[in-house]
Amino acid sequence: MNCNNNTISNNTINKSGQYGIRVSSNSYDNIIANNSIDAQGSTNVGMRLQYADNTVVSGNDMVGFGIYIEGQLTSVSSHTIFTNNNVNGKTVYYYTGQTNLNHENFTGDGTPAQIILVQCTDSMISGYDLSDTSVGIQLYYSENITISNKTARNTVSTAQNEGIRLLNNCNENIIEHNYLFNNTDSGIALFDDCSEIIIRLNNASFNGKAGIELNESNSNKINNNIAKNNIYGLLLNSSSNNCIYGNILINNDHNYNESGVCVGNGDCRSSSNGTPSGGDDDDDDEAVAIPFGNFYLYFLFLSVISLVLIKRKTITHNSN
Repeated sequence: MNCNNNTISNNTINKSGQYGIRVSSNSYDNIIANNSIDAQGSTNVGMRLQYADNTVVSGNDMVGFGIYIEGQLTSVSSHTIFTNNNVNGKTVYYYTGQTNLNHENFTGDGTPAQIILVQCTDSMISGYDLSDTSVGIQLYYSENITISNKTARNTVSTAQNEGIRLLNNCNENIIEHNYLFNNTDSGIALFDDCSEIIIRLNNASFNGKAGIELNESNSNKINNNIAKNNIYGLLLNSSSNNCIYGNILINNDHNYNESGVCVGNGDCRSSSNGTPSGGDDDDDDEAVAIPFGNFYLYFLFLSVISLVLIKRKTITHNSN
């Protein structure tokens, strides 16, 4: 704390604990340059800038973990993070206050390892493998960002935190058609007043916490996602007026009724109508999931086949 105007450079950091380099609260105008951080097997963040303003990050090589920033807008938008920082030989892209970012902005200096956007709008992140880092995609105070589309999917796996993380008034964004596997925390996570987010058609499975997680985030739409073999399929905390439907949530540790939905901080238990109970559900979250997982899909398949056979038999009978 209160460490200002320092230069951290030309260090080799291996298996250092939780962080390779951490600059924390009330530390300003520091430079982090030309360090080698190989944190595999020991930490969850190669470099953490935590409420530290005006940090210059240049020429650092990280293996297995990347850069994680946090703080209010004045803090997270104040850094200078150059594209000559690498994670696993790929590029870290950090933009503040930009609009209409696209493929050229995320590949011009090399294949992306991480994408961090602060107060950006009207942009597309599509078709990247953002694996083996701290957080694959981080959005702060950003609006109208589309993360992937049906023709070019993002894959985020084995991140040491979330695969995709949105914080601090990220509104009206779309997260769709992403693969999010084996991340240490959740596949997709929203924090701190993220609203009007559409999360659909993602596969968020085998993650260490939830497939999809909402914290203090209201009025979002979560539909037609697959979340299996997580601790929670879908986890909501202090989040209101969210519309949740058509998701396939299977074999999550806290399934109970196989909906895999947990609302609130308490235990997740099933009620007779298949809607999760337990915990604090005073937020009126709408939690409607496919209640019987694979059985439901099997029954639906048989129903469709039966209708086709009946229709074919009727046509044959009429022709005779």
